[in-house]
Amino acid sequence: MTWLGSPYAPLFAHFAWVMGLYALLTAVRLDAVRARRAALRDFVRADGDTPLGARVARNLANQFELPMFAWIAVAIGAPQALFSPIDLAVLWILVVARVAHSAVQIGTTNVALRGLVYTATALAVLWIVARVALGVLPQ
Repeated sequence: MTWLGSPYAPLFAHFAWVMGLYALLTAVRLDAVRARRAALRDFVRADGDTPLGARVARNLANQFELPMFAWIAVAIGAPQALFSPIDLAVLWILVVARVAHSAVQIGTTNVALRGLVYTATALAVLWIVARVALGVLPQ
């Protein structure tokens, strides 16, 4: 099995994406301060970001909401070898959906498209959690 075939690989890929979002948020905020569109004290409040910064910050928060249930399921299911190749594909779809969700939420104001991309995340999480639940709960 290559590292891509491990159910942990998508988890670490998502972690890397989140770290990139933290770097982006820092860069956006520094740019706003340097351009005098914001002051450091503005970031004490949740509403202190510029519009772009607010979208990045909200997307970053989104990364810790529903997707975390899938990663908890991976932590439970992987040691028990519950995942098939289809399940691994669904985990990678989850990661791609999170990246796409970031691109739509940060790069556009298209809420309908963001909802569509979020649906892919929700279905992937539902699949993985159900798969693990069926594997670990008594029948």
